Amino acid sequence: MKLPADPFPDKILLVDDQEELAELVALYLRQKGYEVHTAFNAEEAIELIEEHEQYPDNLFDLVITDQEMPGKLGSDLVNYIRDETKFPALKILMATTIASEDLKGVRYDVHMQKPLDLHLLLDVVRDLLSE
Repeated sequence: MKLPADPFPDKILLVDDQEELAELVALYLRQKGYEVHTAFNAEEAIELIEEHEQYPDNLFDLVITDQEMPGKLGSDLVNYIRDETKFPALKILMATTIASEDLKGVRYDVHMQKPLDLHLLLDVVRDLLSE
């Protein structure tokens, strides 16, 4: 028996300049029942957050971001979320090739080292969204 899809799935914003990787991860998470929006740089992500911020019932539940992207960095996006939005407690997962020791002071919730293991990513996403 197939269960019906969740009418109000958790919303994830996935930010990565590697478009093929972002689309692959987004597809995987969508198959697991999440509503996933993609942005290919921090500027696009900020625009999406600002659009969604106008409708509190349509906010993102989690942001997954890379650190190294053209233009603004993932840490710039994290600072924007923490300092300039109405929802500074938004969960943030930093998924990057950069070691967590080199990102001291960046206020993300969880760090994951790339390349990503999709099964581990799913476990971390579930844990973050259940908090």
